Amino acid sequence: MADIQSQLQGMVDDLREGLSVEVKNWLNGLASALDKANLAKEIIALANNDGGFVFVGFDDAAAHASIIPLPGEREAFTQDTVSGLVQAYVSPPCQCEVHFITRTGETVQHPVIVVPGGHRTPVFARRGGPGNEVIKTNDVYLRRPGGSSEAARTQDDWEKLLDRLVKARQADQLNAIREILNPQ
Repeated sequence: MADIQSQLQGMVDDLREGLSVEVKNWLNGLASALDKANLAKEIIALANNDGGFVFVGFDDAAAHASIIPLPGEREAFTQDTVSGLVQAYVSPPCQCEVHFITRTGETVQHPVIVVPGGHRTPVFARRGGPGNEVIKTNDVYLRRPGGSSEAARTQDDWEKLLDRLVKARQADQLNAIREILNPQ
């Protein structure tokens, strides 16, 4: 636990959006289905990109300034809430972790959702958001350079995703062989 807290502290103090890091505002405390769908899309894209982090409560501008939450916004990001959102929108569901971190020199505690990677099958949207605006049922989302998340559409998208999935399976198989050859 201390290792992840140290890692998150270093990341939040020099916050940069990229293939494994998504920065979001407070998403209205996940009060609407649209806000939930928005977060679910990012979780799916990060899971398909071998995992990553969603930092909540920051401005999306380059400096990623902290935003002071309105009452109830920070408290909305509980482990149970995020797990319920994943169960509702993500297939197959993955176990995300929620941590809280404060930037050095500031007082606002920010939720950070840690999304696991290493999946052996594509992660897709179990259901769509309101009007299928943000997220569509059965779409597979991927991270793009520059920190955006979009549905897989091109041959290159699918080739990169399938390559990651095959490598995850190979790692599992090699670990199983190691265990057989050298049981502990």
